Amino acid sequence: MRFQSVGALDGAPTGAVDWTGGSCVDLIMQPGNVTVRDGSFSLADGLLEGTYEATGGPDATGHVVVTETFTLTGGNGVYEGATGSGTFTADVDLFTTIADVTLIGSLELAG
Repeated sequence: MRFQSVGALDGAPTGAVDWTGGSCVDLIMQPGNVTVRDGSFSLADGLLEGTYEATGGPDATGHVVVTETFTLTGGNGVYEGATGSGTFTADVDLFTTIADVTLIGSLELAG
């Protein structure tokens, strides 16, 4: 199942920009748990790609809250060759398919 995300990014080196993104929510990888993985972020001036994976079980309200690290692996446009890393927290509502994702970390542009 793919979840779509929207948000705002602010800080160096990008300044304030809006982003859209998506990640896979895998209900099969580990039975009884939910795995959030394979993220990408589209910004106004290019695509920023990253990897993350976190696994957790749903609570009684149908939410899965996970915290894990992410790694930025490049992209296109101004993000070609970009690197970075940090921590992400995701709150996935399995009933509404809404995911609240927060990423805190660093981004370094190539060149």
